[in-house]
Amino acid sequence: MMLPEHVARLKQDLAVTKKTDKPIIDEQQAEEFEVTIAYAMSVNNPLIFSIFMIQELSINLKVSHNTSIR
Repeated sequence: MMLPEHVARLKQDLAVTKKTDKPIIDEQQAEEFEVTIAYAMSVNNPLIFSIFMIQELSINLKVSHNTSIR
């Protein structure tokens, strides 16, 4: 059995360890992303993006590019 203070401290420590730093994307990585996105769009493959948020919210976007315009 644990004291409520210990449980609260463990939850706080867990929340702190789950936090991640904002990724830093250099120029070469940005160019690689551009090439990958351009290729996926040229062969009409779906794209899935994960966006970094400061809060503990994670957003995944699935983008499908349709090249046939009617």
